[in-house]
Amino acid sequence: MHSIREIENCFAEISKAENLEWVDSIPSVPKHYAKCWKLITEILRDNHVEEIELMIGFQDNFPYILPDIYFFDDKYDYIPHIDHKTRKLCYVEDGVTYDVTHIVDVLRDCIKKAKRLIENGVNKTNYQDFVSEINSYWFEQYDKEQIPLFNIVLYGSFPNESCLLDLYSYTEKMTLATSMARNVLINQEQDDDFSNYIKQKHDVSKNSALYLKSVVINHHPPYSLSFKQLVGNVQDDNDLRLLRSQLNKNRSLILFFKLLDSDRFGGVIIQKQPSKRKGFRNRITAFDELFKFEKQNLPLQRTIGELYSAEIKKKREGNMATNTQRFTIIGVGSIGSNLCYYLMGYSGSSFILVDNDVMRTENTGRHLLGFRFIGQAKSIAVQEYIKDKSPETTVLAYRENILNSFEERLPQINQSTALFLCAGDSMVEEFIIENVMAGRISVPIFIMWLEPFSIAGHLVYVNPEKKDKPICLNVGKLRLYKHNLIQPDMYEKRSDEFVKRDAGCNGSFALYNQNNVTLFLSSIFPIVDQLIENPGESKCYRWVGNINIANKMGLSLTDPSVKKGEITELSI
Repeated sequence: MHSIREIENCFAEISKAENLEWVDSIPSVPKHYAKCWKLITEILRDNHVEEIELMIGFQDNFPYILPDIYFFDDKYDYIPHIDHKTRKLCYVEDGVTYDVTHIVDVLRDCIKKAKRLIENGVNKTNYQDFVSEINSYWFEQYDKEQIPLFNIVLYGSFPNESCLLDLYSYTEKMTLATSMARNVLINQEQDDDFSNYIKQKHDVSKNSALYLKSVVINHHPPYSLSFKQLVGNVQDDNDLRLLRSQLNKNRSLILFFKLLDSDRFGGVIIQKQPSKRKGFRNRITAFDELFKFEKQNLPLQRTIGELYSAEIKKKREGNMATNTQRFTIIGVGSIGSNLCYYLMGYSGSSFILVDNDVMRTENTGRHLLGFRFIGQAKSIAVQEYIKDKSPETTVLAYRENILNSFEERLPQINQSTALFLCAGDSMVEEFIIENVMAGRISVPIFIMWLEPFSIAGHLVYVNPEKKDKPICLNVGKLRLYKHNLIQPDMYEKRSDEFVKRDAGCNGSFALYNQNNVTLFLSSIFPIVDQLIENPGESKCYRWVGNINIANKMGLSLTDPSVKKGEITELSI
């Protein structure tokens, strides 16, 4: 909680040099403040001193939250970094750090920054900030217009020329209590994974919107637009003709244009216009209805939107952007589905998912997905998850057994960066390795699974470029993996404790939980990442998990000296 005494101490110190007074509240601001000040101070305008008044509000969590500062005098408007509705100054960036033990000095600096902001705005020395932060100022409400709408996304990049765009509208369920109307603009010439993703949304409707390349807006507020102002901002005669024809054709129009030199776009929504006007015998065009009569100076409903594309997302990656990859994953159960989460970190990657199983209630405990996907094919469900995260990603999902579809999938496998085998089926593993040795599979293979109770986890890496000797992973009459941490005789004597059966006659599963999966994958994935980047020698890796459970259950281990969390390289 704040310290009233601390605010009072700050007042006593700062008032020695500044004209401060206490006030009960900040006029026209409904927000509650613990304490409020009024500051009468001075700025320079064209080398002349002018007096200004600032209102300062301290929140309950001061000094850990800096005070809000307001400037209500609008005779200098418009100036950057002030909310022209609330009149609150944006004088510091979010997330700024400071020393709370010297809070008086911090407050002095806050007042100095606020004064400098107003001084620069009054003298128009920071007007370029309107351009560099256009999305903030375009979204504000001016001249008693309607609040601008912010629910539109343009996929890809701005068109090279003025054109019609497909506009898809649907409602996206956000939480159990709320939803969001969403509108997505797509170039009509595009028919890719993103378009198909949007088209499959529930209750999606399709319309058209007009993109005009030559619309130029002011470099400073106010940004409210009447139809007459809009027409005056169209710089190209062909664009003006296109605007006129589309508006007259449909009698309504959704129009978009780039906001200065930014990756945001603005727009206006023109509602359906009547075709008849009192005193006019003939039908009147929608353009004339808006341009020649009383509506010409009324503000239009403005919108703001943003681009969505792989390139836009990569802006935050900087030099850390990764090469695109193509992954085939056979088996998207507990290990395979959660592995997808890690592999999705490679920007621009694509996926092929193969699994013949369906999500059941018992799967939800350790699978990547949960209740919503019960009854859906696992491969299709994981495809939907990936597409929701990154709609432009190419994801091919197949509900099938790889042993039955191998010949059909082989060309796709060999076009992959790597094949991940997470089926938990030793016969599938032997089949895949046999095809590697026969030279039919030419991409690196990662085989991953957990032993019962997550006592150990295993990664087998097979590089087809370096297969100088036969690969034999499973040995003995039980065909157990040769580097298991649990002794082979334990699997024979206590198998009923290791594996449980589903209600169906053919289903069984090993015992471990979601946390075990996360610990295993997070530990082993750095090795996977390194081998994807620089394929090396074929090798086995063993991660040590819940050996405390092995001790409690009296399970013999092949290496009693191991410690939890260890990763050991073993020969293949």
